[in-house]
Amino acid sequence: MNINDSILVLYSKIWLEDYDELMQIFLPNFSTEFQARIYSYRRKEDRLLTLTGRKLLSRGLQLLNVKANIFDLDYNCWGMPFLKGNLIKFNISHSHQIAICALCIQGEVGIDIEHLEDIQIENFRNTYSISEWNIIQNSPDMREAFYRYWTQKEAVLKALGKGFNIPINSVKLQDRKARVCSKNYHLIEIKICPNYSCHLALSTLPFFGLNIYEIKNADIKNVGAQLLKK
Repeated sequence: MNINDSILVLYSKIWLEDYDELMQIFLPNFSTEFQARIYSYRRKEDRLLTLTGRKLLSRGLQLLNVKANIFDLDYNCWGMPFLKGNLIKFNISHSHQIAICALCIQGEVGIDIEHLEDIQIENFRNTYSISEWNIIQNSPDMREAFYRYWTQKEAVLKALGKGFNIPINSVKLQDRKARVCSKNYHLIEIKICPNYSCHLALSTLPFFGLNIYEIKNADIKNVGAQLLKK
């Protein structure tokens, strides 16, 4: 795999029956701050999704033959994680039963996935421009259109490295591109599971394209076992 010109995306589905094993065996290897963050989540699903996201990052680094410490990440002033002293850029997202991680070395990367829940779309009117809102309102599937735009905008804010510290309505969308804070981003839809919306935001398009891998549950456990041996 050409690390310099590719985007790597890995995703995995969580299973609650694996909760005790992953939490008791693998979580203690992470920093106390990360462990506290995990336990701050009330739902077991959210704890498992967050831990799985970190395991996907580790698996992605293995595929790219990159050595890095994923147990104790650094964070920028906006609270976004990064690999200290490493050119690899990554971003992690999760929703419902899916965790997903994107990695690249060229430019900035952000990814967002959302399960298509039933929500009061009207409550988010100020999130969208007039034209975006009109498209959502006139769409045959308003929920799908809402989440399509939402995941695009959030992926861009994550690629920017500031997350929701920047108002989401400041992201301007046009076709498969976005602009925020005087920066331009390319948008790519990632289709992995029904009833999910997922988008990737990139500051630079990869020459060799996009590589997507589903990491099965057994592979997640194998990653953890390999980490414990290091």
